[in-house]
Amino acid sequence: MNDESRLSRLEMLVTEQELLLEQYSDLIRDQQKQLDQLSHKIEMLELKLSKYQQPDEYDSSDQVPPHY
Repeated sequence: MNDESRLSRLEMLVTEQELLLEQYSDLIRDQQKQLDQLSHKIEMLELKLSKYQQPDEYDSSDQVPPHY
C-alpha cells in the first residue's frame, strides 16, 4: 500500500468520524432539549401540586390520643 492510498484511506476515516461526531452531537442536543422540557413539566407539576397541599396547622405527633 503506497503512501497516497494510505493518506486517502485516512482522510476517508477522518471524514466518517467527523460525520459520526456530528450525529452524536445532534443526538445529545436533542436529548438535552427533551430533558429541559421534562424539567419544565416537572416544575409545573410541582407548582400545581403545591397549590393543592395545605400545610398542617400542627404536627400529627403533637396530637393527644383520644381517651375513651
